[in-house]
Parts: sequence; C-alpha cells; structure tokens
Amino acid sequence: ALEKTESGSNSSHYERLIFDGLSFRDIIQPENAPPSFLRLGQDDYGDIYNICRPMPLAEWLPLARRYHLCRSLYGYATWYDWC
Repeated sequence: ALEKTESGSNSSHYERLIFDGLSFRDIIQPENAPPSFLRLGQDDYGDIYNICRPMPLAEWLPLARRYHLCRSLYGYATWYDWC
C-alpha cells in the first residue's frame, strides 16, 4: 500500500529538482537531498515545537522514491495533490 505523502518543503524540493532536469538517479544522490527539513517535536511539558536539521540521506531516499512513484503514476509528487 502506498503511504500518504504530504505536500510541503520536501516535495517542493523534489519538484524543483525535476524542474531543473535532474533524473531520479541524480535526485537520490547525497548532494541533492534537502539541506534541512522541519519536523514537529514535543517537550516534557507537552508543548509542540519545530525541529529544523539537515536531512540524512537515509531519510531522503524513501521520500524521493515515494515522490517518484506518485509522480510516475499520477503526475503529482504527493498523494494529497490527487486524492
């Protein structure tokens, strides 16, 4: 089953790479991973805060594969764009 992928900075980064003419093989190279990404964290008191850090290649590869599959099948990199 295909997991839902959200539209956001990571999918926008992927779309920019496609627009720049990069192939999927180029996109999954370490130098083309997003320079940083945003995640929500929660502290000990239950308060939610943003975490911005460099994206490890191990996290970029599954996202890039999912965006590639969605774009190949439906023309959009993200599930939410077409469901």
